[in-house]
Amino acid sequence: MTSTGSRSDQYCSRRRPVLVAIGHQYYFTQRPVLVTIAEEGLQEQPAKRYIQQSLSRGYASEYGTDLRSALPKMSPLNPAYREKRQRVLRRIRDFVAKYKGIGCNL
Repeated sequence: MTSTGSRSDQYCSRRRPVLVAIGHQYYFTQRPVLVTIAEEGLQEQPAKRYIQQSLSRGYASEYGTDLRSALPKMSPLNPAYREKRQRVLRRIRDFVAKYKGIGCNL
């Protein structure tokens, strides 16, 4: 009693949740990145590049100039610079620890 039409409908209904999951995956990874960038006042493109590289490596490195280029322009001699750098690094490390297996583009 099964026809190819009903198999086709079942196949399509099974694929819909996968497409929805991919959409949610994009939303749930994009939103925290944009919120972090806005709240911390980061440079948008360098911050996205740094987070994307961290996701591909599986960890967020504090060495190099990638993190420094993502931070807002302020002197490293400013006492608030170190606090901001540590806070941003902690938030990015938490994000990478949560989403490192996903591997989506930001």
